[in-house]
Amino acid sequence: MEDPRRIRIFTVSQRFQVKENLRALRLGKRLIFAALFTMVTCGTGVILLIFELVPPILCHFVENCLFLNPFLICLVTMYSSPALQQEFEKAFPSCRFVRNTEKPDISATVEPIVDLKKSLEMETNLYFKQLSDSWV
Repeated sequence: MEDPRRIRIFTVSQRFQVKENLRALRLGKRLIFAALFTMVTCGTGVILLIFELVPPILCHFVENCLFLNPFLICLVTMYSSPALQQEFEKAFPSCRFVRNTEKPDISATVEPIVDLKKSLEMETNLYFKQLSDSWV
């Protein structure tokens, strides 16, 4: 969408939808990683217990890993949204162990518009018409 050679001009609503879809995909990728990490950890523990490579008393650690799965997923979800991350870090200042290395995209392309007010009005009307059509 940001390619300068592109002829098509995307509306504000289309840009917003694409950015929301990308954000949802990033969150899904993080949640899948957290779930896989928990499954591998618990699966390894179960295999070690089955083949009696560790003492049976360690069964409690495997059970606790299984029960902590929602805790891990909640942490990943909280740190995926900047607003939730800020509120969480305000409530628990000692939990600032995850740093976001992504820099927000602040670049914007401005398309030349002859009559700005008319164009904005047309885009707004089109957006709300599409919104009302989608709810029918």
